[in-house]
Amino acid sequence: MSAPQGGMVVLPSQTSAWLTDSRHDDSVVAPVAANRSPPNKVHVLLVEDDPGDAGLVKYALGQSRSPTFIVTHVVMLAAAIDAVTNGTTFDVVLLDLSLPDSAGVATFSRLQAVAPHLPIVIMTGLDDPEFANHALEVGAQDYL
Repeated sequence: MSAPQGGMVVLPSQTSAWLTDSRHDDSVVAPVAANRSPPNKVHVLLVEDDPGDAGLVKYALGQSRSPTFIVTHVVMLAAAIDAVTNGTTFDVVLLDLSLPDSAGVATFSRLQAVAPHLPIVIMTGLDDPEFANHALEVGAQDYL
């Protein structure tokens, strides 16, 4: 999937009204939902315990010219729960499912329970379409 130079990569989504409307074409950036201008800053909570993977995600997000991604990185689920419940506002969570203090879909479920309206994108090396579908069925915004 590619994006126009400096553009926003639009991922397939279960909740199309988050940043884009339901029209989607991989070759162009989808229009933003009605009455919303594109955010120029997206606040991301990155929950990833592997320093290499976290570095790659931060690097990839840092390559965007617009929007600018403001990344808060934590390595444990407990720290993520603290971050979303302490009044800090995030636009999206990028969540690894294998953390030192939680593993599997329970990681997602525990975070979703404290932040039910926050889009959560699951990131995992697990290549299992059935698990991906299950994650989307229980409310994940997307699965990478």
